[in-house]
Amino acid sequence: MSKSHFDDRQGNPSLELPEVEINLRAISVAPGALTLLQQGRTSRILHVFKTTCNLIDDQDKILSLILDPGQMDPFAIALERHPAWDSFTGYLDADSPVKITSDEIRVGVLRVSINDAELWTSCPDWGAIRAALSRASGWLSQIEEQLLQDRSADGLAALIDNPAAAWQGARSPWWTKAAAPIKILMDGLAFRDGRKLGQGAARLAGLGIGLTPSGDDFLVGLMYAIWSMFKSSEAKALCGVLEKAAAPRTGLFPAAHIRAAARGEAAAYWHGLLMACVEGDPEEIDAALDTLLAVGHTSGEDAVSGFVLGTLRLASPVD
Repeated sequence: MSKSHFDDRQGNPSLELPEVEINLRAISVAPGALTLLQQGRTSRILHVFKTTCNLIDDQDKILSLILDPGQMDPFAIALERHPAWDSFTGYLDADSPVKITSDEIRVGVLRVSINDAELWTSCPDWGAIRAALSRASGWLSQIEEQLLQDRSADGLAALIDNPAAAWQGARSPWWTKAAAPIKILMDGLAFRDGRKLGQGAARLAGLGIGLTPSGDDFLVGLMYAIWSMFKSSEAKALCGVLEKAAAPRTGLFPAAHIRAAARGEAAAYWHGLLMACVEGDPEEIDAALDTLLAVGHTSGEDAVSGFVLGTLRLASPVD
């Protein structure tokens, strides 16, 4: 297993970190993070970014410390703002020691109290989302239109408006490899064919660039399409097939996102988009979608592409 780390500090990587202890309070904790806290297993730093520090325990479970509550995800803890501190990269690096207990996290010079944190609900109201989709599909058309309008040259949204050409287009090696398994996934969805779903997910997992590869982001969005169209028992079964095939074939961090999506859990920006659709306010949908599409280089776009393609395929008659 690789122990590669990321540290986005600019300048001299050997710059000494301060030794003064900083006490912070957690204001929000996701269920997955709470479970890891209660288990208190040996952990280490996986990534250090300006507003995020990802930890991983000895069973490859992820816990993310974040400074922006708007970036909550199924294994995150949002921290209060400190008047003299606004970045992890000035205080932590890959070698900073980590100690986790049920009520406290110590990472390098940071001491985080969990006692007063509110539990954040990681699962959107899928029942309300399914009902909204059954009443009207106008919001899905709005998402599709904005996605295609704002798409990037490197994302997977091209598969939506011209799939026949996209399957044959040689844009880049990973993109070409992604097109065929996505077609297999769409066929698997149409016929509820578990074998094809597993085959497509296994071939798509880990393809692409970024901390969460494009193929993994697409799979996450596809799972949300399934949760939006099926009752919980059916959604869990279909997403379980995708998770089982994909999670072992990608990195530890994207695998955590895939497993969470299979359980119907989603990041805060997905909550914002889906609940805006439930409310049916076009301006709120636009604003929430803008936020989601801005995530990563193409992570948001690729996930929304999976959601749109999957929902359209599930809503279409079987050929």
